Amino acid sequence: MSVTFFWLVAIASNLCLIGVNYILWRKVRRWHQDLRLSRHRFALNERKIKIVVEDLIQQADVIPATTQQIQMKKQQGQQVIAQIKLLQQLLRALVFVRRRL
Repeated sequence: MSVTFFWLVAIASNLCLIGVNYILWRKVRRWHQDLRLSRHRFALNERKIKIVVEDLIQQADVIPATTQQIQMKKQQGQQVIAQIKLLQQLLRALVFVRRRL
């Protein structure tokens, strides 16, 4: 075999390597862009999750105070109902006494 054959094989293999490198270079650029976009999306999602968690924590802090307020209003309502029942009994008694007179 002649030296030119080896040179042609070397040139052809180098051209193949150049083609493979070009294809990989383009893919790596695309992968890099996709990775950067994914990181950006993950950062945005993380911020949204943090905001939601902070809102939930604030709402959880409000729940005990609201529960106490509801219990106080319930007790006040029960007191008002008891007063109304007492007034009804007094009214019945007054009506009964008035009829007797």
